[in-house]
Amino acid sequence: MSETQQNTASAGEAPEQNQQKPQEKPQERPQEKSERPFEAITSQEDLDRIIQSRLDRERKKYEGFEDFKAKAAKVDELTAKNAALAEEVASYKAEKELAALAAEVAQEAGVPADALRGSTREELESHAETLKSLMAPSMPVVHGQGRSPSKVEETDDVKAVRKLFGS
Repeated sequence: MSETQQNTASAGEAPEQNQQKPQEKPQERPQEKSERPFEAITSQEDLDRIIQSRLDRERKKYEGFEDFKAKAAKVDELTAKNAALAEEVASYKAEKELAALAAEVAQEAGVPADALRGSTREELESHAETLKSLMAPSMPVVHGQGRSPSKVEETDDVKAVRKLFGS
């Protein structure tokens, strides 16, 4: 029951009759933070003071907000940097796996791994076969063909041949 219903009910009236009567008291507002009574604003200085007080209270709510903004910007920057570094790591891992795969295919085919091109095992094997056919010797290999004496003796015959051919 409301306060007015209790007052009238204690006077001997039935609660049903109270509900039909309009309330005579205006509803009270919940008490505000300050217990001061309302004072009419009479000058510009009073208005400025009241507005400044309100602004100060509002600014106090957002004290340190710039710090939070700076920290949020730093977090965004670090998140972007982390994503870039994760992408770079993934690219290095893929490159390392491809190099290991190329070394394996080169070992099987007997060609240099640096010469292989491709990004999949099938491409590397195909290129290795092409290189293998190109690297096959087309004429017989003569053993010792690359060796030559470091110093040839100058005999009379050698001198005569060189003089004859001008070499």
